[in-house]
Amino acid sequence: MDILITILIISTVVITTTFLLLFQYKDFFYDLLAKLQKHSFPVKKGHEADAVIKKFKRQIKSAENKGDDQSAQKLTHEYQSYLNAWEAQYSLRKLPLIDYKNNPPIINGPDNKKITNIKLLLDYSKKLTELSLEDWLIRGDAYLVIEENSLAVKSYEKALLHDTRNVTALSSYAISLARSDNLKAALATYEQLLKIEPNQPDYYTNKGNVLADLGRQEEALQSYDQALSLDKTHGNALYNRANLLSDLGRLSEALSDYNTAVKYIPEFPDLHNDLGNTLSILGNPEEAIESYSKAIELRPSYARAYYNMALTLTRVGRYAKAVEAFDRSVRLRLDIPEAHYGKGIALSNIEEPQKALDAFERAIILKADFSEAYIAKARMHSQLNEYDLAIDQLRNALDISSDILQQIENIADFSQLRTMEKYGDLVKKYMPD
Repeated sequence: MDILITILIISTVVITTTFLLLFQYKDFFYDLLAKLQKHSFPVKKGHEADAVIKKFKRQIKSAENKGDDQSAQKLTHEYQSYLNAWEAQYSLRKLPLIDYKNNPPIINGPDNKKITNIKLLLDYSKKLTELSLEDWLIRGDAYLVIEENSLAVKSYEKALLHDTRNVTALSSYAISLARSDNLKAALATYEQLLKIEPNQPDYYTNKGNVLADLGRQEEALQSYDQALSLDKTHGNALYNRANLLSDLGRLSEALSDYNTAVKYIPEFPDLHNDLGNTLSILGNPEEAIESYSKAIELRPSYARAYYNMALTLTRVGRYAKAVEAFDRSVRLRLDIPEAHYGKGIALSNIEEPQKALDAFERAIILKADFSEAYIAKARMHSQLNEYDLAIDQLRNALDISSDILQQIENIADFSQLRTMEKYGDLVKKYMPD
């Protein structure tokens, strides 16, 4: 199985970055939801909307005095809706959505239920069209958390109408632009920020990220270098430079940056995961497994780290542990064909042929043109002396691409198949002219 394992490792180990970290919100959130559903909110003293509230009360009283019950009812409904909107905005203020000390910021990504609740709060609060700079920022932050990036852009633009040079608003605006794939505008915003605060390493780091996404790698490296010239301990600059160096194939330099970054941001799970990927590619699997384990320790639901660890465990022959890690990654919603294929490879090495076949079949269900999975199924059937089934799987693989015929011809497990007339007919059919 060495060839398949090598293909699996080389083709699927990739450097992945992410800025989303899990955060558990407080119980007040659910208390608030109950309030929202009842449509009943106490108005706090000193409320920003005091003038509007007084106006509503006057209008309602006037309509009631005139006996205009229909207008009074309509105004009462509008009044309650207005109060609901402000209570929702108050509640958004309480949520620790973004840590601005980290740039790019750490977004505390909630689970699906809490995302639904944030959407509900935003749906109520969007009725408010006149907000302070701070409240527009809060609304933008909430939209970033639920990945409504274009709405976040609009909220930050509203904030900037209050103060075009507000660095918090500009920084958030740049992030939302980048996430909306408006990279040129994001780059221009970071350049504007650097004119205001030219010695801020965070802006150089984020500018480097945007330049990298624009394919301007050398300029991106220069921007990371500028950040580190201002602060050599800047973990995010080191981490992002390491990612780019890895993408450029400069793995030894990337490894050095990852190891240095760990000193300054040791609690960042993505860093440990990406360090593990680089160590694995460089032929240090045991150290890689340690890095993946650290990433998982910091983020127990880290599906990608489980998956990468499973690949490396397969590489070093620890197949039972690899199966466990592949299973864990799938249960954590990384239900990708490569995970099932990798699990099948590991199972095939611990003499679990039927379970391996099931895993390969799942991979094919998720990716119909997965020729390597068909070949792996053919190998299992061949080992079980199910030669007709093996030839059927090879036919499926060759239907996807006849270019893999030579690869099939070199697989030792098919030696018995090659004595069969059906196999010879198959080869003739797909043999290049």
